[in-house]
Parts: sequence; C-alpha cells; structure tokens
Amino acid sequence: TTTSIPNSVTLIHSGAFNNCTKLTSFVFPNSIETIQSSAFSGAGIAEINLPKSIKVINSGAFQNCDNVQKININYDNLKIDPAGFIIGKNIKEINLLGNTLTTDVASLGIKNGENIKVTLKSKIANLGSTLFVAYGNENTTIKSVNIKCDELKIRGTFNTSSCKIENLT
Repeated sequence: TTTSIPNSVTLIHSGAFNNCTKLTSFVFPNSIETIQSSAFSGAGIAEINLPKSIKVINSGAFQNCDNVQKININYDNLKIDPAGFIIGKNIKEINLLGNTLTTDVASLGIKNGENIKVTLKSKIANLGSTLFVAYGNENTTIKSVNIKCDELKIRGTFNTSSCKIENLT
C-alpha cells in the first residue's frame, strides 16, 4: 500500500506501477526527473507530491488515477505531455508551483470532478491549448483557478467548454 524509492532514482519507467490499485501512498524521491508513460496508470495513489527535481511527465503517466485527491508539483523547469494526468472525481486540489512550466494539449484531464481548487504560480508558463479537459461527462467543475505568472503564454484555448471554471483569478 505504501512505498518509497531511493533518492538516487531519476527515472520511473513506463508501466512501473501500472494498475497497482492497492498502492495508496508513494513517496517520490527528491532526485526524480522523469516519469514515463503509464508509470502510475490505474494506481490507487491518494496524493501526488512531486519535488523540484521533476522535469518531464510523459503522456498517461498518471492516467486513470481515480483516487487522487490532491496534486502538489514543485518544479524548476517542468514539461507535462498531453494527458500526463487523467484523474478521477476525487480530486479536490491541484497546485503547480515553480519557475518554468510547459504543457501540451490537455495535460490535466479530470473525470467527473467537482469543486476543484487549482493554483498555478510560475515565473513562466507556456500552456498548450486546453490545459484542463473534462473526461466522462459535462459535469466537471473547477471551483477556482488562481494564476500568478510573470509571463503567461497560452496557445489556443485555456479550457474546454466541458470543464466549467466558476472563478478565475
């Protein structure tokens, strides 16, 4: 149910914890730089806390992680590929805090989530179109999005119409 890996690990390979539904707690090492595709797909993790060393989150790295309630990512220079996160209805809080963030299309997918609080504080944020996308139905609601960036670039739309945002600051 709980595991951690040594601080010498910089890469978690594709499928490493794929469908580990009983894995509810994972302590990411302070050295982690890359999380590959499907590394935690279907895992039972309740909270994702990524350290400042993280540089790349590949497509589907956290796909079908329906138990996730909170995501905290501290970064220096981070790239999130398309569908890096596809998380379920239990998500309540997403915090992206750091220097340079680059995302691709639909990096944060949310399945039927409600009343989600999102904070993005970054010196530079280069966001691909549709940072947020709803999966499943039209009822995904983000309660608040608080963005504070020195430089913010958005290609295309910030959000899909199927992922409602109630308050944007």
